[in-house]
Amino acid sequence: MSCPAFRLCPAWLLRTVWFTILLLCCGASPYSATAEPVTANPVETVIRETNAALLEIMKRSSELTFEQRYEILEPVMRNAFYFLFMLRKSSGSYWLEMDEAERAALLEKYIEWSVGTYVARFDKYNNHRFTIDTTEIYREKYRRVTSTLENDKKSTTFHYILVNASDRWRIIDIQIGGVSQLSQSRAQIKAVLKAEGPQGLLRNLDEKIQGLRDEE
Repeated sequence: MSCPAFRLCPAWLLRTVWFTILLLCCGASPYSATAEPVTANPVETVIRETNAALLEIMKRSSELTFEQRYEILEPVMRNAFYFLFMLRKSSGSYWLEMDEAERAALLEKYIEWSVGTYVARFDKYNNHRFTIDTTEIYREKYRRVTSTLENDKKSTTFHYILVNASDRWRIIDIQIGGVSQLSQSRAQIKAVLKAEGPQGLLRNLDEKIQGLRDEE
């Protein structure tokens, strides 16, 4: 049976009506094609990618060597951390006294020590999981992301401090239990630079890195 009202409608209007009904029946919106995509928070993305890499080396700690876990984590941390800023901040005025070769050598050794420390510390998995808890503005130009590592037995909260460097967010510090990891390393590095200079710091970092490998 036909509807008189439909017979009076123009053909283009009928096609539009039927097309809309079809979209709704399929669970789609006729406006979805022009909807703006949801973009991820770039600050949180840095932490999520870092957490994912840490979780991977934890899960595979029994099957992979220290060096293999290092190879997984190193490129992720190079991308996520602003190591040059961290080392320059830790060195203080001694940084200005170094030549370019000394700075470059120390930066690579500092990165190796930093990554190695994470490889050594995140070496066990017992149904652990990471969460992103909060993201907030910190001292105007920084961002602080709070992330928790937990399982059924315990939890540890990390406060990551990030700065926008060259149009991307990068980690410059981690606060655990109210203690700044950057402040701790700054105290150690300045003390060695004062007593032994850049070459002494290179030796000191080498010893620390070897100690991490020996813990395996």
